Amino acid sequence: RDGLPALVPYGVSKAGVLTLTRAFAKEFTGNGVLINAVEPGRALTDMVVTRVPRTVIENPGVPIGRYANPEEIAEVVAFLCSERNTYMSGGVVPVRGGG
Repeated sequence: RDGLPALVPYGVSKAGVLTLTRAFAKEFTGNGVLINAVEPGRALTDMVVTRVPRTVIENPGVPIGRYANPEEIAEVVAFLCSERNTYMSGGVVPVRGGG
């Protein structure tokens, strides 16, 4: 969201997903299709465990004080895809631990 040096292509691709989400929502919501995106923060995935130094994992620099469990992000996705979501479309839901 803020952009990082040496990660310009990554940041541009993420911004593109957000723009695509909002544009598709405007185009298709009238047809009964709800389109949203999830903006996940740091999650404790296998890749993170094997590639990120333990000191960074223990001090992630987000207000909640820890990395998310992938299941916590999946819960938000499950809601957005469920029949309980009857109105939200064009949204970008941050699941970032307050960051």
